[in-house]
Amino acid sequence: MDWYYYIDKQQTGPISEEDFHELVNSGVVRQDTLVWHAGMEGWKAYGTLVNSSESREAMLPEGQVKCSECQKVLSEDEVIRHGESVICEDCKPMFLQKLKEGSWTDGAMHYAGFWIRAGAKIIDMIIISIIQWIFFIPAGFLLSTTDNPSMAIVSGIAIQIFSLSLNIGYLTFFHGKYSATPGKMACGLKVVVADGSKITYLRAFGRVFAEWLSGMILAIGYMMAGWDKEKRTLHDRICDTRVVRK
Repeated sequence: MDWYYYIDKQQTGPISEEDFHELVNSGVVRQDTLVWHAGMEGWKAYGTLVNSSESREAMLPEGQVKCSECQKVLSEDEVIRHGESVICEDCKPMFLQKLKEGSWTDGAMHYAGFWIRAGAKIIDMIIISIIQWIFFIPAGFLLSTTDNPSMAIVSGIAIQIFSLSLNIGYLTFFHGKYSATPGKMACGLKVVVADGSKITYLRAFGRVFAEWLSGMILAIGYMMAGWDKEKRTLHDRICDTRVVRK
């Protein structure tokens, strides 16, 4: 089977499967590298192809497997299996610790659908609204005690700035630190990138503005999660993120 891949925005290939695996092991082909071979529907990031054990093993030479934790390619007798996951000797202590803490997943991405994401969003909106009203009630009381028009204008601007900052800060902080807002945590969801790792604060910050775009176009950006095969919204597509079940 011949492979093709993109490097420095240029298509390269065809190359043999053996040569392709050497590029993977040497780090030339990375998790975010676009790859393709005959039989695939289209170009995909290499990281999305190694999420399932079937894909991992289908792309490796016979008798070799890839560790689900560190991604090293090893022979069958150098690893242990747990369900569909493959664990090397070096990763075994960390893997057992994850099992003990209940934080281990099988490596496959289970995408969150539209309705559960909508439920998580509603929870977040309720939390943000409560915080806003904690601020708005005393602000409204102070405004009612003054007849100064300038004070009313300044206060109105301050309220708008506070609301905007709260929304940006809330989404950026929780996504950047925990990969999930309280609403997503309550629904057992998290936001990840193509290889399943957590998103950075910078990506979380950019995702806030991309989400505004999803809402501005009659919320069609949100509704995309209902028909997209990876359940991704417009802001997920823009920021290359996925919302998955923990």
